[in-house]
Amino acid sequence: MAWLLFSLTAGSVNAGAFMACRNFVSHVTGTITSLGVEFGDSWLVLKYMLVFAAFFGGAALAALVTVTLRLRDKQQIVVPMLLAFVVLLAVAAAGHAGLFGPFGLEQPTTASFALLSLLAAAMGIQNSAIGLATSNAIRTTHATGPVTDLAVNVVRATLGTRGTRAREWRWALLRSAKLTMFVGGALVTTRYASILEYRTFIVSAMFLLAGVALIAPLVDRGRVAVTS
Repeated sequence: MAWLLFSLTAGSVNAGAFMACRNFVSHVTGTITSLGVEFGDSWLVLKYMLVFAAFFGGAALAALVTVTLRLRDKQQIVVPMLLAFVVLLAVAAAGHAGLFGPFGLEQPTTASFALLSLLAAAMGIQNSAIGLATSNAIRTTHATGPVTDLAVNVVRATLGTRGTRAREWRWALLRSAKLTMFVGGALVTTRYASILEYRTFIVSAMFLLAGVALIAPLVDRGRVAVTS
């Protein structure tokens, strides 16, 4: 299923960012928390605000591309996701060229925040594209919402009527699989990041591209079945 590959991508990117400079980046929760934690350091707060703005900007870009170009069918998800793919490849190339400094820093530098901002933009694009394609039924770059929805699905499946149980269990299975793949992406990246360093984001990009290749034929008039 394509959603699992996109969750694999997000887990891989999140772990890659942490291995590079000890910051998570596929979601906004950690970034906003850092704004409060580092509030006394105005320069550091500004940097985290830039990461937040990059995620927001990536999400807005995916929506803008979809709306202004009037994308339909497979284009609605494929075009924005290919933008995210290009960003991840660019990050890998720039990092390998030394533009972000050494891989594996304990404390992020100004260059590291440039890395985090680009990765956040890619994840914003991915999250927005999938949300647009599924009427916000599915998210893949974070875990809080899916875990909450999973709990609701399990309760509804257990206590619901006979007609609704099968549907709720299918949703529960999908969300459980997504969370498992998110962990899997992080596990794979953590295992090889010390060898590949910034090139690990090439692996993340390949996961994303595989998801796009799998889902493109299944997109139907701007909506994607959750079973795809």
